Amino acid sequence: PIKSSAASDVYKRQDLNDDSNLTEQQASNMLAGIYHKLDTVISSVGAKEFADDGEISDWAKNSVYFMEKNGIITGVGGDRFDPQADIQAQAALVMSVQMLQKLG
Repeated sequence: PIKSSAASDVYKRQDLNDDSNLTEQQASNMLAGIYHKLDTVISSVGAKEFADDGEISDWAKNSVYFMEKNGIITGVGGDRFDPQADIQAQAALVMSVQMLQKLG
């Protein structure tokens, strides 16, 4: 199971508060960060590049492409990721469940 301290540490690094909305790239980075915090290597080698790659922040790219490579995110269509779009709580939950199912 994911330890709450690992999730809390990653959440704090996102400069968010309880009233913040998450963007797609923040959610990807936070979830990949939890996985990494559990002593797992995060690699984006072999991931498909999104058409809007230039819009993805440098600090989030490895996490976004790690999540894409592992089938946890697929983008918004047209080979785009839309990294600055807000993510709904339900979508973040689905990403969390998919991450646990696929990556254990």
